[in-house]
Amino acid sequence: MNAIATFGGKPAGMVGATAPLNGASELVSLWVAPTARGKGVGDALVEEVADWARSRGVAILALNVRAANLHAVALYRRHGFLDAGPSPSGTDPHPEKRMSRSLL
Repeated sequence: MNAIATFGGKPAGMVGATAPLNGASELVSLWVAPTARGKGVGDALVEEVADWARSRGVAILALNVRAANLHAVALYRRHGFLDAGPSPSGTDPHPEKRMSRSLL
């Protein structure tokens, strides 16, 4: 799934999610335009993915995020995501962490 958000009548963000597999899905590629940050666009996009996944019977929504991106980590924590260890893609020069959220 892919979703685009608008703010003030202009494109302001986007997000994607993987197709459900074995009761899980992954939130991917969340981006919010700099002019729309801090205005609830990221919150709306995260919940759009959660609602979409829940409607398809997904029990766990997971993601990878750069560990140093404290604003993104805070956004995900506000939406119930918990730390789930380091990202399995250990070759990235910018360390990522894994986070997940139960949708049950």
